[in-house]
Amino acid sequence: MNVVGFIKKESTKPVRSILVMATVAGLANAMVLTIINAASKKISADEESTRQLIMFIIVIVLYVIAQKYNMTNGMAFIEDIIHNIRTRVADKVRRADLLKLEQIGEAEIYNRLTQEANVISQFALPIVTALQSSVMLVVVLIYILTLSVVAFFIVVTINAAGIFYYLQRTKRFVPMLVEINKTEIGFFKALTDILEGIKEVKLRKSRSSALAAFIKKISEELKSLKGVIGGKYAEDIIIPQAAYMVLMGAVVFILPRFSTTYRDVVPDVTVAVLFMFGPVGAVVGLMPLLDKVRMAIGYIYELEAELDKSVELHELQSGEEPVVQTGFKNIRFEDVEFHYHDDDGHEAFSLGPLNLNIRSGETVFLIGGNGCGKTTLLKLLTMLYFPKKGKVFIDDKQVDQTDILRYREMFSAIFSDFHLFHRLYGMEHIDTEKVAELLRFMEIDKKTEYRDGWFTELDLSTGQRKRLAMIVALLENRQIYVFDEWAADQDPQYRKIFYEVILKDLKKQGKTVIAVSHDDRYFKYADRVIKMDYGTVVSDEKKKKK
Repeated sequence: MNVVGFIKKESTKPVRSILVMATVAGLANAMVLTIINAASKKISADEESTRQLIMFIIVIVLYVIAQKYNMTNGMAFIEDIIHNIRTRVADKVRRADLLKLEQIGEAEIYNRLTQEANVISQFALPIVTALQSSVMLVVVLIYILTLSVVAFFIVVTINAAGIFYYLQRTKRFVPMLVEINKTEIGFFKALTDILEGIKEVKLRKSRSSALAAFIKKISEELKSLKGVIGGKYAEDIIIPQAAYMVLMGAVVFILPRFSTTYRDVVPDVTVAVLFMFGPVGAVVGLMPLLDKVRMAIGYIYELEAELDKSVELHELQSGEEPVVQTGFKNIRFEDVEFHYHDDDGHEAFSLGPLNLNIRSGETVFLIGGNGCGKTTLLKLLTMLYFPKKGKVFIDDKQVDQTDILRYREMFSAIFSDFHLFHRLYGMEHIDTEKVAELLRFMEIDKKTEYRDGWFTELDLSTGQRKRLAMIVALLENRQIYVFDEWAADQDPQYRKIFYEVILKDLKKQGKTVIAVSHDDRYFKYADRVIKMDYGTVVSDEKKKKK
């Protein structure tokens, strides 16, 4: 999409006032030329130029007012568009299918909503300047036309030829801009590896060195690509500038040789052409940014298109809260299958077919080796993943896409890669004393507090972070709790509290618990132990209570 179409589509505020004031600023700037020329002639003839001085002051004041309006409102106009895009795309990310988000990757989403959005944001001042420069060019050209028709056609022809040549040359930059964007995303991914894997990086020198070498390599690629394209842009900008010099030579040296009447207006035409240098530079200088803006618009819309394909069907467009499932007897999997695919579309891992029956109030332990599919099963159980084959039933009613939101509201989950929020979003009116009580129970009240709607500190140890996540889960008070190896990073004291206090208390409340566990000494606290291997259930044992 071109920039004009983008602005028409995305703007929610009227652009007319900015266009009007840009016209005013351009006219005022151009009028300076005519006033100066008129004043020069008055001075040459020893005549009074007070009138021109007053007009000059009025025009300058008018220019300053219009320019200030344009700069301020032009930036606000573009930022309003960026705000609308960011919030819209962020909302689509929120409503998109989890698997699709995992495939797109954090680096690409961050790049589109930050770097590409910033490219568009930087467009505000240059476009306002180019608009008023365009108006000024038109007025100056009309002024030259009143002085000499021949000069007018020469000025228009040479300028148009230079700009046309420049535009044709810049088309070849598109593949390079695409390559730069891909390389930048690669850099973001490597930087994410450092930030999220800093412990692993520090523990192994060879990994740290290899990562540093890769970042240096990709940064050098970026430097090289941007250096090449910057040099080519610079080469091409010289063409319009050279055309402008040729124009000056034609106006001053060539035209007077062919027209005696033209000699009388040579000074006026020369000043007018000199006056065009700034506006022509502003318009030509906008071209490289236009290329980048068009690319940025395309990338953002491509991301939106990908997200639109994966927006979950159950999402409520009206923003209404879903009807919460008040109770259930069982959740049943019938021949459920799920498949992961690599970038080439080949199947990488398969889960199922699974046939399970989770009864209300049960405490179920899920065991198995790494990579056997436990976490994938939990994502299917919570409907973060939708089965590729098979059916999921709740009380013999099949859960389809329109029921997912209501179904998910039954769950509170702590996955192995859980995220802690500073705020209790959706629970802003929670009893603060209850939060404080749980913080004391988990013995992290000295590390963090819940104050003014925020947890004051999240920079905690892994075990402490998991305990804080448990506090949030308990505050949510859902019917079903999913714990993905919650006890794995806890010391023996809290591991014992998890199995003997928390799980037993949830059991008394009639809650259903599905927990991934490897602590066989605590299996006695489970009603059932389900073992998985290679994506299938290999055993489902009911435990006898002692």
